[in-house]
Amino acid sequence: MNSFDKFSKTPSKSRFVQLVTDALRQAGEKAELHYDRDAFSLRTDGPAQRIFWLTNVYKEFCAASPEQRQALLRNFIRSWLVPEQPVPENYEDVHPDLLPAVRARGYFEVTLLHLKAEGHNSEDRPYRPLAEHLAVGLAYDLPGAIVQIGGHNLAGWKVSFEDALTAACDNMRGLTKEPLRQMVPGVWMSPYHDNHDASRLVLTDLIRSCEVLGDPVVMVPNRDILLVTGADDTAGQMAVIGLAESAFQKPRFLSGVAVRLVGSKWLPYLPPPGHPGHIAFRRLRSHDLGRDYAQQGEALKALHEKAGEDLFVAACSLLRRNDTDEVVSYSVWSEGVETLLPEADMIYFFRMKGEKDGEIVANASWERVREVAGDLMTPQGLYPERYRVTAFPSAEQLAAIGKTFPVQ
Repeated sequence: MNSFDKFSKTPSKSRFVQLVTDALRQAGEKAELHYDRDAFSLRTDGPAQRIFWLTNVYKEFCAASPEQRQALLRNFIRSWLVPEQPVPENYEDVHPDLLPAVRARGYFEVTLLHLKAEGHNSEDRPYRPLAEHLAVGLAYDLPGAIVQIGGHNLAGWKVSFEDALTAACDNMRGLTKEPLRQMVPGVWMSPYHDNHDASRLVLTDLIRSCEVLGDPVVMVPNRDILLVTGADDTAGQMAVIGLAESAFQKPRFLSGVAVRLVGSKWLPYLPPPGHPGHIAFRRLRSHDLGRDYAQQGEALKALHEKAGEDLFVAACSLLRRNDTDEVVSYSVWSEGVETLLPEADMIYFFRMKGEKDGEIVANASWERVREVAGDLMTPQGLYPERYRVTAFPSAEQLAAIGKTFPVQ
């Protein structure tokens, strides 16, 4: 296949993995490469094992023009090879290049699950939650890549996560030479485009320097976009959600959750029902959690397979209501199946009738299900949270749950 054919056709996932593998070999990668189809990742073995998740780069590759694809692949290979330059063993050497790394919390949690499935220390990706759905970790900033700092690095330096994070935030403040730019009255956007815009969420003094109505409300739809408006500015919030929804359609989406700065604390933000932006904010948030549950589900399946545990990981599916354009999530609790159940908006209770047929015997909102059958649901301490269910509700409980939603 010539170079034009290689980059002109949109590849399948397996074909993309072959393109990456061939390019790595040509670049000099000698380690044995293992492809995990379920996790859609490549890893190397050995003491310096590396794992690379391919979902984002694959989406970006498919969305690019044939002319752009070769450069994207080359940049990915370069970022793969950068970790061959080890993180410095002395804290004094790495200190000036430490930066905070704000990501979706699910990114950190899924990484921990994959590490655990591979038999590695599941505590080796330290982070601090921000507003429940975001999180901040540590990164070593190199010219060609951003390397995540693990717990083993901190242990080697004899430095706590909090002390290293304080130093990283100071470094970020030193890199931030200009303020955010006002796009329209009450709406501000980061101008830096250095892969660290979203991570400036930790600089609360920078956020508070923006003139907004009420508490600052922020969204970080990707690493190069940080948006700020006010909790009392409806027009500003509509502008922000429009920009965030546009970013959602592109690769490398970071988060669809809005956060609000109250005092010195970040809290999740969702405008109340009746607010013009309520449905749009909720829709983007639902897509965000749906993605986290899907990635978490794949990681849990790999973990259970490794442990030989027969436990069903229920999907968190999304549907759009035709009458309101609202996106809601739902999951299915099946009789006779030990399940990890996601915290979906709606729960459907399914019972088999014969070998192939079945029926929905009850359904209700998550809140109602917890109220009636919470004694059957054991939280697992995951993010996003799942509940282990080993028994099916009794006839009395099913009657109390009822059928709140129409069943097609």
